Amino acid sequence: MSASSSGQTSIGVDQDLIEATPGNVVDYRKVKEKLRWAKECFELRDVGFDPWNSRQLSVELVDEGFNCVEVGQGFQKISEPTKKLLELVISGKCRHTNHEVLRWNADCLSLKSDGNDNVRPSKPNRMTSSKRIDGIAAVIIALSRIIVQTNKKSVYEERGVIVLGDAA
Repeated sequence: MSASSSGQTSIGVDQDLIEATPGNVVDYRKVKEKLRWAKECFELRDVGFDPWNSRQLSVELVDEGFNCVEVGQGFQKISEPTKKLLELVISGKCRHTNHEVLRWNADCLSLKSDGNDNVRPSKPNRMTSSKRIDGIAAVIIALSRIIVQTNKKSVYEERGVIVLGDAA
């Protein structure tokens, strides 16, 4: 996100709730830095990405050893994780810290249906609206990868827990 974005996102930047890059465009070098940091700190299995305007970044990340997975934004790819997020929210199983920017993104969210019980987020027109759903879209992309990963065994199930040092 660029620092010159309008609306609520500038409040999020001012409050250190989101990180912005200077100027009118996203600095993908900063995005890569943050992903490198996340890979060091967490068990980062996949980087799910919207292929629209992210192809070059994903190629560079793959060259650095990241597992990048395209998550298209059509009904076929995004309906299941969108429904999963709604299920988690409605059932009270979605735990969050009332993050102001994500809460605002959720308030801006509307869904589009294909008439076959499939849904996807409907992105507001950036030229006519200050509403943004980027944070919620990122959560849905992450959920799409979690849904796939839940079918895989954890490394701990395969090898067990390794204890370092003397437990006494």
